[in-house]
Parts: sequence; C-alpha cells; structure tokens
Amino acid sequence: MLTPHYLAECSDELVRLLGELDESIMRDFVRRLVKAGHITDAAKWQAQQMMEAGALYDDIVAEAARMTGKTETAVRELFREAGLKSVAYDINICRAAGLSPLPLAASPAAMQVLLSGMEKTKGMLDNLTMTTANGAQRAFIEAATLAEMQVESGAFDYVTAIRNAVHTAASGGAWVLYPTGARSRLDTATRRAVLTGVNQTAAALTLAYADDMGCDLVETTAHMGARPEHVVWQGQVFSRSGKSRRYPDFVTATGYGTGPGLCGWNCRHSFYMFFEGLDERAYSRAQLGEYANARVRVNGKEMPYYEATQRQRAMERRVRDTRRELAGLDGGIKAAPDEAVKNALQQDFDSAAARLKRQEAALKDFARQAGFVLDTSRVQVQGFGRSTSAKAVWAAKRGRTADIVVQGHTLYAVTDKAIQAVPKPFFKALSDGMNRKAQDYAREILRNVKDLPEGTEAAISFAIDGRLKHVFTGTGPDMRVTIRGMRQSYILLHNHASNDILSPEDILALIRHDNMVAIGAVGNKGALFTCEKVFGYNREKAVSFYQGVWGQYPEMHVNLEQRFQFMQSFMEGAEKYGLHFASPGQSG
Repeated sequence: MLTPHYLAECSDELVRLLGELDESIMRDFVRRLVKAGHITDAAKWQAQQMMEAGALYDDIVAEAARMTGKTETAVRELFREAGLKSVAYDINICRAAGLSPLPLAASPAAMQVLLSGMEKTKGMLDNLTMTTANGAQRAFIEAATLAEMQVESGAFDYVTAIRNAVHTAASGGAWVLYPTGARSRLDTATRRAVLTGVNQTAAALTLAYADDMGCDLVETTAHMGARPEHVVWQGQVFSRSGKSRRYPDFVTATGYGTGPGLCGWNCRHSFYMFFEGLDERAYSRAQLGEYANARVRVNGKEMPYYEATQRQRAMERRVRDTRRELAGLDGGIKAAPDEAVKNALQQDFDSAAARLKRQEAALKDFARQAGFVLDTSRVQVQGFGRSTSAKAVWAAKRGRTADIVVQGHTLYAVTDKAIQAVPKPFFKALSDGMNRKAQDYAREILRNVKDLPEGTEAAISFAIDGRLKHVFTGTGPDMRVTIRGMRQSYILLHNHASNDILSPEDILALIRHDNMVAIGAVGNKGALFTCEKVFGYNREKAVSFYQGVWGQYPEMHVNLEQRFQFMQSFMEGAEKYGLHFASPGQSG
C-alpha cells in the first residue's frame, strides 16, 4: 500500500528530468523558426524549413536518447523504493495476523511483478518522447508553412508572420499526441504515466501477497479531495472473490482494473489486506464524512474541496504555460536575425512577463484563502531558469504595457489612463444623461478586462430606458463573450483589444437583431466607435447593401487589409440606409 501523499509526489523527479527535454524541444523549435531570415524565395524557404524540420526531429531523438539513461535510473530507483514501501506495509499486516510472508527480494513472483511494472512504465516514457518528437516536427512544419503563406499572400509582413509563428511555438511547448486524437503536455503525460504505473505495480504486489496469504478482503485508502466518483468507495472493505455476504465485490464496486477506477489514471487511492476480526477499520464514518463533505471558502464563497483543488491545478497549469512561453521567447530573442524581429519578440516577452506576475499573485492568493500548500514542483518549467526569471521580473517592473500581436492585430493592455480617456458617446436614441451612463458602461467594460489575459472580451448591453443591464466577460480558450439579446430596445457596448473600428461582424449583428438599436466598440486604449439605427433605417436595404459590399471583398474574413477596406466602403454608403457612424470627437 502506498499513501495518497506518496503517490502525489512520486513522479516529481521524472517530471523534472523530462522537463529538460521539453525545454530543449521548445528552444530548438523557436530558434529554427527565427533564424531563417526574410522570406524572399518561397521555394527555397520551404526547402530550408523542411531541412530544419528534419534536423529538429533528429535533435529531439538525440536528446531523448541522452536522457534515456537518466530516466531509466530514476524509474528503477523509484520502483525499488515504492515496491519496498508497499510490501513492507503488507508484510506488517500479515505478521499481525500471525502469518510469515517472504520479503520482496526473496519472492520471485513479487520481484517479477515489480520488474514487469518497471519495464512497462519505462516503455511508456519512451513512447511519450517519440510521440513528442513526431508532434513537434509536425507543428514546426505547420508553423513554418503558415508563416510563408501569410507573407506570400500579403496579409502580413515578415516580422508579424514570424512573430505569430514564434508565439504559437513558445506557448505550445511539447505535446504528446495519442492515437485517439487527444493530447497532453509532456509534463502532464509524464506525471500521469509515472503515478499510474507506480500505483498499479504496488496494487499488483498487494494482490500477489494476498494470494499467497489466502486473504480475500482488502480495504481502500481515503483522502480529502477525492474525485466524486471515488468518494463512494474510499475507506471501505471489499471482497476480492465477491463471495462475502458482508462486503461488496471488489472489482464491481471500485472499478479496479479500469482507467477511471481504483488505481487507474491519476488515482491516488490504493488498498491493503484486511483480516476480519483482527483489524480495525482505518477510517471511521465520521472521518469519511468529513473527507466527503470538506469545503473551503475563497472570496467569500464556499466550494467543495475537490473543486477547489481542480481550480488550483488549472491555475498552476496557466503559470507553467506562461513560464514555458517566456523561456521559448527568450530563446527566440537570442536567435533573432535582425532588430525588428528581436524588438517584436521582446514586446511579447514583456507582455507574458506581466501576465505571469498576475497569474502567480492570483495562485498565491487562492492557495492562501483555501488553506492549500503551494506545490512549487507543479509550476516549475525547466527552461524558466534564473536568467529568464530575472528578465521576466524586470519586464514586469518596468511597467510596460502588455501589448502583444496576434494575427496582425496589436492587442493592447488596459491602463487607468485609457479608462479615463473613453469619451461620451452621442447616441441619438439616448438622453444626455443616458449617454453619460453609456460612457460609464464603456469604462466599466475596460475595468472588467484590465487584469485579465490580453485579448479578453467583455460587453454590456442595456435597455435604452436604463432599467436593465447585462454584463458579459469572456471565458474559455479564446476569452470571447457570448451575448444574449433583449426583448426591448437596447444598445450593446463591447471592447476591441486592438483599439480598432467596428468590425464587419459588429455591423452584421446590429442589422440582424431588430431590438438592438446601436452598437459601440470601446478600444483598450480608450477609443470609441459607434453605429446606430436612425430615422430612415431599412433592414432589407441594409442587408442588401452589406451583401453587395461583401461581394467586393470576398476574403475579408481571412485578409486583414480587406476587412478595413470593407468597413471603409460600408461606412461611406450606409448613411442612406439609416445607419449612422460616429467616433470620438464627433457629435451627431
């Protein structure tokens, strides 16, 4: 039997070792993308990138081979330690029952179980590194191809295209691709493989000793923060044969032997022999009830202990991702072939540094409120060493705006100055007092996203009589908002992180939603752009005009220049169909 605490920490050393491979992959990936230089001859550039992709794969395989000796030693030492711990616990139980089991080293059957589990885990780790090599090579080719296409199409300049590719690479890290199509980061996959391998091997050892000792009953461990599916059977006694009238069937009740069940994927439960009449139950009903019903309070709200642990894990992943991104960007800055690329990557580095500072502060505060201990091993990234860390801290302290470029758009960080700069709109449907209220709403939107990741969307919709207001803030990977309309006449305000004018999608939303009388976009730097339905508005004619202009710019959804051309053409002719545009400094 292994304790939940031991199982939680047993993979740390191997995660650290394979983190070195993660770092090597990431830095090599970014370096090869950056060093290529300007895209002048597409055919030659493509050929060069294919050579780089092959070299990248060879480098990863070579680094994996170099790491093999270290990982094999670590696996061997871990399994030896875990095996001895598990068997020692089982032997003590047997001796208390008057039995005399053989020590681990003296039991050929038990040693075979240990060696089999060790070899299986070593094989899984080898597979992880090879699938990572394949995935990294494929990702490199895709990033290089996209950069070339962006430059060739004229949609982006060289610096922006490379910047986008590097940003994708640096934030991606090393991914393990599974046959099912699922993927995990290398550190996550390593932790899962090692924890599961160690736990399953210890469980097999317990069963081997139970067979030798003729023990039918086993008792499962219990801990606070167990998965809800596992709470129902933790700390209980079960019959392995299923023949007991008092105790439930072991496999049926716990799902032992399956991925979601006892000792399955990432499970920290284990079990040990139980001799009825000789052993007392390890966990009382009161203790199990306390474990099952444990709650924590964060920001004045209670949440289940398990939910809180999952939230902490998610926050830790975000910190690791940002640290990994910073390490990759640092490598890209060092390999930059010219000042333009170097300066662009430095901007991204500064942005990520500011984000990391916010994420670390949020994680620390959450752990403090929940009463959790911060596990530093879960937020470490090998490539994020002292040098990179110092640079990140310095970048954050400089107070630079956390601006980044994504797909040709500069996404600006919100500042207090920008919030105060938001002007009063001039919606014809509103009184002067309500327009001032609309100004307050626009500023509220920026305040809502000020400390959130760059590019986060937020919106406020409000009835023109001021009686109803809805606030929306983006969630999910793309941080975009999903907005519900109103049954009465309303105005929608939202932010544009790029500080750009209204988009074609904004105009289409205004036309399609009959109750929406106006729409406004407040830029993260304080600009304000509005469009309003005024006297003479005709929905059918507005739709027809929109479609006609769209026909002139068929690639506007993928071509940034065409998007701006579309909006310019539309604004020039929309007034005759009852759509009035205004921008800061303009009045109706």
